[in-house]
Amino acid sequence: MIISTAAQATLLLTSYFSKPVKGSIKPLTPTEWGAFAQWLHEQGHTPADLLVQDSSDILQGWSHPKVTRERLQALLQRGSSMALSLEKWQRSGLWVITRSDSGYPRRLKKRLKHAAPPVLFGCGNVELLNTSGLAVVGSRKAGDEDLTYARRVGAIAAKAAVGIVSGGARGIDEAAMQGAIQEGGSVTGILSEGLLKAATSSQWRQGLMSGGLVLVSPYYPEASFHTGNAMGRNKYIYCLADAAVVVHSGSSGGTKAGAEENLKKGWVPLWVKPTKDLEAGNHALVKAGGVWCEENIEQLDIGSMFTTAATHSSQQMPDQPNTVSSREPDINTREPDINNDIETNESEEDKAQSDVADANDIQYELANSEPKPPTTSEDTDRKVSSKSVKAPQPDLFGGNTANNEKAEETTSAVVPEQATYESNYTMEPDEPLADPAAHRIGADPCRFEQIDFYQLFLNEMQRLAKSPMTVDEITAETGLHKTQVTTWLKQAVGAGKVEKLARPVKYRAIPVEPSK
Repeated sequence: MIISTAAQATLLLTSYFSKPVKGSIKPLTPTEWGAFAQWLHEQGHTPADLLVQDSSDILQGWSHPKVTRERLQALLQRGSSMALSLEKWQRSGLWVITRSDSGYPRRLKKRLKHAAPPVLFGCGNVELLNTSGLAVVGSRKAGDEDLTYARRVGAIAAKAAVGIVSGGARGIDEAAMQGAIQEGGSVTGILSEGLLKAATSSQWRQGLMSGGLVLVSPYYPEASFHTGNAMGRNKYIYCLADAAVVVHSGSSGGTKAGAEENLKKGWVPLWVKPTKDLEAGNHALVKAGGVWCEENIEQLDIGSMFTTAATHSSQQMPDQPNTVSSREPDINTREPDINNDIETNESEEDKAQSDVADANDIQYELANSEPKPPTTSEDTDRKVSSKSVKAPQPDLFGGNTANNEKAEETTSAVVPEQATYESNYTMEPDEPLADPAAHRIGADPCRFEQIDFYQLFLNEMQRLAKSPMTVDEITAETGLHKTQVTTWLKQAVGAGKVEKLARPVKYRAIPVEPSK
């Protein structure tokens, strides 16, 4: 399993490797990473240089009120924690790709540019990330009629060889994804929580086994629900698709906010399902620029949804009772829906920074251009058959590690499990590749030194088990499977690296004699 040096540096600086606790080091947010990556680029460096050269020399000229040199050095010294976490995630079938990998979604880079997440964790068929699809979004608390509609959209799309892109949450997301999977279609799910759990869930087993499903998340794979994460992932759903349909939206909250952001940014055509629900936000989305889609699901033409017709918002809602057109729901008196339906407030400062970043996009593209992939038509992308995308999962773990020393930076409060939704985008260049082949999925394993997980385990034992510890205590501290811990402890005892004590059974690391 292989991971490039550049990818390792990106992971170390931007990712969590355990659930955050008070006082633990805080990885860079996407905004902070963008500023730092821009600076590295201007200095003629890549993230990989931080691991293969003296990072203190590289960071000499860096100055930032929150991203201090000490914080960066501490993050880079988490190599042991990173390797152990990757080993655990790998056992559950997870992989990781960064912006410097060729398998990274081209649509995210093209549409979000500097705001594209630096790291994506995932499982399943990675090739689906660069195929087109129809985004299907909506509320968790949807009625049976809307759930049936979403499920049928997924099934019809599958029969038309059109992929489904959604968020994996219960309700509309899950219904559309399962509808496509049951018909053998291709599905991309962008999760805001629990990727590790989803990877081993029976719910998604059929799709993962068939090669017709990929689940990805820019967040810590073991994260639980977090409002910021749920809000932040909405834009990735739209940006990985080429058209979108809102089946049911609350009168306020995440589904509505995500759809409105898509309309504002003009990423993809937005279609909205007609509804008789006076509490829904569907009508407001059409007023904002969306277009009513066919209410009779059996007459829905999936292909026509990929046109630019959704930019014309004057279409009347078909066959709707007068009460809907004459009475608008009062969004100030409705209880927010909970799916992705979470209220968000964007400050004036955030909006101003976002506008400045948008204005700089052209300059960003000119200064950070990269080789373009072979030209393919959107229609070809959209009609990739599920039978043609059954590629094996990529080998993306392994490689050199950073310094194994434990380092901490005290924070005043428990930090979120991942960077929350931010609208104040910053410039983030694509990292130049000193050797592009080294970042290619499936690159020659001989290019990199393989991680010795057993040796890393011994390093952790030297740190953790200066005093005797039980197997359960060691398992809890390292986050490894108990079976693996037991195997390595037996090996370490036989090699004279660890001492086994009896009554009760505990293990103590034998101090390593300093080399002379």
